[in-house]
Amino acid sequence: MANYEPSTLGARLVFVALRVRDLEVSARFYRDAIGIRLRDPGGFDEEMHREYSWTDGEYLHFALFPAMPGEETRRVELAFYVDDLDVAHAKATAAGADVASMPREEPWGRTAGYRDPDGNVVGLTQRPEGDGTS
Repeated sequence: MANYEPSTLGARLVFVALRVRDLEVSARFYRDAIGIRLRDPGGFDEEMHREYSWTDGEYLHFALFPAMPGEETRRVELAFYVDDLDVAHAKATAAGADVASMPREEPWGRTAGYRDPDGNVVGLTQRPEGDGTS
């Protein structure tokens, strides 16, 4: 994989939020089709949402919030690494995911794409053997 220059300011992505038309339908998609163990927020006085934080390695927080009509997040593309694309694809299709692109080989690994309930494209990629990042 290519090495990229770090941000001159030390900036790094730590938070991704999607505004979704139906919170429960979207939470079910990301949980059942993609495998992200979304949970209710832990605090009180927080806006209703579902969230998950990756804390192994670099921190990243992902959240789904209900949108006001017409304010849904659109045309976003997200991608996640998976251990085994065949298993992940079978799980996604069994959960009813809309397949945007069937599993295929790419220079960065085996990859497939799915549409979430709001039409955003969610990619799953299994890294190539021996790329040094697994």
